[in-house]
Amino acid sequence: MRNKTVLVILLAVILPSFYYLGQRFLWEKKSVPAEFQAAYKDGSLVSRKIAFLGNQSLAGLEQIGHFDHKGDYSEALDYLYKEITRNKEARTEAVLLSSYLSTMTTYLPEVEPLRARALATEALGYEVNLVNHLITLNDELQSLFDLLHQKFIGKEIPNGKAIVASKINTINEEIKRVNDLNLKFDSTMTDFENIYKQNLKN
Repeated sequence: MRNKTVLVILLAVILPSFYYLGQRFLWEKKSVPAEFQAAYKDGSLVSRKIAFLGNQSLAGLEQIGHFDHKGDYSEALDYLYKEITRNKEARTEAVLLSSYLSTMTTYLPEVEPLRARALATEALGYEVNLVNHLITLNDELQSLFDLLHQKFIGKEIPNGKAIVASKINTINEEIKRVNDLNLKFDSTMTDFENIYKQNLKN
């Protein structure tokens, strides 16, 4: 009789706990504001475009270096002007990405459940870091372009070869960081999306 009494007490304690956990994890509230979704979708496209532009800049710098080595400064200048235009485009995209990140941050507190909000917060951190590296990248590219332009129009640059090599090394590192952060953002937001793809009741 005593054992039955203990069993009844245990069930009275355990069953409500299981019910609560079921409510918490299987039927938890899931909500993503439409504004957050739109900013995420558009921001992802912009982020990928920025990474693409960075990789294109690397290819452009290789062409500039090729014609520089040949002493064909006319062709080198043509490629240089293209890269200057591309760099301006990347700056514009960075500003646009920042606006999308701002919108996502504004609506972040409304994202449910908490684990989805945590993933979104992590992803936003990657993108903010990406923008910071992008600013450095754009500044380094513009500085390099200015140096190369002076060289190609015949101006002397003291210790120019070493300066150019250093800047190209920095640019390569910044482009790598931008690409890595973009991949981390995509991976984290894929985990975020999977929370809402599960066939669980709301």
